[in-house]
Amino acid sequence: MGRFKLLVARPEDIPVEGRLRRKHFSYLAMGGAVCVALVGIVGGLGVHLLSAVGLVLDISGALLLVSGLMVPEWAAEEMGTTRGETNSSVRAYWRETRRDARLAGTLLAAGFLFQALGAVFG
Repeated sequence: MGRFKLLVARPEDIPVEGRLRRKHFSYLAMGGAVCVALVGIVGGLGVHLLSAVGLVLDISGALLLVSGLMVPEWAAEEMGTTRGETNSSVRAYWRETRRDARLAGTLLAAGFLFQALGAVFG
Protein backbone atom coordinates (compact mmCIF):
# COMPACT_ATOMS: atom_id res chain seq x y z
CA MET A 1 0.00 0.00 0.00
CA GLY A 2 2.86 2.39 0.80
CA ARG A 3 4.43 1.91 -2.63
CA PHE A 4 1.12 2.59 -4.34
CA LYS A 5 0.83 5.94 -2.60
CA LEU A 6 4.22 6.97 -4.04
CA LEU A 7 3.03 6.33 -7.58
CA VAL A 8 -0.27 8.17 -7.29
CA ALA A 9 0.11 11.87 -7.95
CA ARG A 10 -2.19 14.41 -6.49
CA PRO A 11 -2.24 17.58 -8.62
CA GLU A 12 -2.33 19.78 -5.51
CA ASP A 13 1.06 18.39 -4.42
CA ILE A 14 2.82 19.29 -7.66
CA PRO A 15 2.92 23.11 -7.18
CA VAL A 16 4.41 22.63 -3.71
CA GLU A 17 7.20 20.46 -5.12
CA GLY A 18 7.80 22.96 -7.91
CA ARG A 19 8.06 25.91 -5.54
CA LEU A 20 10.49 24.02 -3.33
CA ARG A 21 12.62 23.07 -6.34
CA ARG A 22 12.75 26.68 -7.56
CA LYS A 23 13.58 27.91 -4.07
CA HIS A 24 16.42 25.39 -3.69
CA PHE A 25 17.92 26.27 -7.07
CA SER A 26 17.63 30.00 -6.33
CA TYR A 27 19.45 29.53 -3.03
CA LEU A 28 22.05 27.35 -4.77
CA ALA A 29 22.65 29.98 -7.44
CA MET A 30 22.85 32.94 -5.07
CA GLY A 31 24.91 31.04 -2.49
CA GLY A 32 27.33 29.83 -5.14
CA ALA A 33 27.62 33.28 -6.67
CA VAL A 34 28.36 34.84 -3.26
CA CYS A 35 30.96 32.15 -2.46
CA VAL A 36 32.69 32.66 -5.81
CA ALA A 37 32.57 36.44 -5.31
CA LEU A 38 34.16 36.18 -1.86
CA VAL A 39 36.89 33.85 -3.10
CA GLY A 40 37.48 36.16 -6.06
CA ILE A 41 37.76 39.23 -3.84
CA VAL A 42 40.19 37.50 -1.47
CA GLY A 43 42.15 36.02 -4.39
CA GLY A 44 42.26 39.32 -6.27
CA LEU A 45 40.48 38.17 -9.41
CA GLY A 46 39.36 41.68 -10.21
CA VAL A 47 37.01 41.99 -13.15
CA HIS A 48 37.29 38.27 -13.94
CA LEU A 49 35.18 37.83 -10.84
CA LEU A 50 32.13 38.89 -12.88
CA SER A 51 32.73 36.06 -15.34
CA ALA A 52 33.09 33.55 -12.51
CA VAL A 53 29.84 34.71 -10.87
CA GLY A 54 28.12 34.55 -14.26
CA LEU A 55 29.31 31.00 -14.77
CA VAL A 56 27.82 29.91 -11.42
CA LEU A 57 24.48 31.50 -12.35
CA ASP A 58 24.55 29.81 -15.77
CA ILE A 59 25.26 26.40 -14.29
CA SER A 60 22.43 26.79 -11.76
CA GLY A 61 19.99 27.89 -14.47
CA ALA A 62 20.96 25.00 -16.73
CA LEU A 63 20.54 22.49 -13.90
CA LEU A 64 17.08 23.86 -13.09
CA LEU A 65 16.08 23.74 -16.75
CA VAL A 66 17.24 20.15 -17.08
CA SER A 67 15.51 19.11 -13.84
CA GLY A 68 12.17 20.03 -15.42
CA LEU A 69 12.84 17.63 -18.26
CA MET A 70 13.52 14.72 -15.93
CA VAL A 71 9.97 13.44 -15.67
CA PRO A 72 9.34 11.63 -12.37
CA GLU A 73 8.23 8.00 -12.51
CA TRP A 74 4.68 8.81 -11.38
CA ALA A 75 4.29 11.46 -14.09
CA ALA A 76 5.50 9.11 -16.79
CA GLU A 77 2.94 6.53 -15.68
CA GLU A 78 0.18 9.12 -15.45
CA MET A 79 0.87 10.48 -18.95
CA GLY A 80 -0.52 7.31 -20.45
CA THR A 81 -3.80 7.48 -18.53
CA THR A 82 -6.67 9.88 -18.85
CA ARG A 83 -9.61 10.58 -16.66
CA GLY A 84 -12.48 11.91 -18.68
CA GLU A 85 -10.24 13.13 -21.54
CA THR A 86 -8.04 15.21 -19.19
CA ASN A 87 -5.23 14.41 -16.82
CA SER A 88 -4.89 17.05 -14.12
CA SER A 89 -1.66 15.57 -12.73
CA VAL A 90 0.17 15.92 -16.01
CA ARG A 91 -1.18 19.42 -16.63
CA ALA A 92 -0.06 20.49 -13.16
CA TYR A 93 3.38 18.95 -13.72
CA TRP A 94 3.94 20.81 -17.00
CA ARG A 95 2.61 24.05 -15.49
CA GLU A 96 5.30 23.81 -12.79
CA THR A 97 7.90 22.86 -15.38
CA ARG A 98 7.11 26.06 -17.29
CA ARG A 99 7.62 28.05 -14.09
CA ASP A 100 10.95 26.29 -13.56
CA ALA A 101 11.95 27.19 -17.11
CA ARG A 102 11.16 30.88 -16.49
CA LEU A 103 13.43 30.99 -13.43
CA ALA A 104 16.10 29.00 -15.29
CA GLY A 105 15.97 31.49 -18.15
CA THR A 106 16.40 34.36 -15.71
CA LEU A 107 19.42 32.67 -14.10
CA LEU A 108 20.94 31.95 -17.50
CA ALA A 109 20.39 35.53 -18.70
CA ALA A 110 21.92 36.95 -15.51
CA GLY A 111 24.87 34.58 -15.85
CA PHE A 112 25.51 35.57 -19.45
CA LEU A 113 25.22 39.24 -18.49
CA PHE A 114 27.86 38.87 -15.78
CA GLN A 115 30.12 36.99 -18.19
CA ALA A 116 29.68 39.69 -20.80
CA LEU A 117 30.51 42.39 -18.26
CA GLY A 118 33.62 40.47 -17.26
CA ALA A 119 34.67 40.18 -20.91
CA VAL A 120 34.01 43.87 -21.69
CA PHE A 121 35.76 45.27 -18.64
CA GLY A 122 38.45 42.56 -18.38
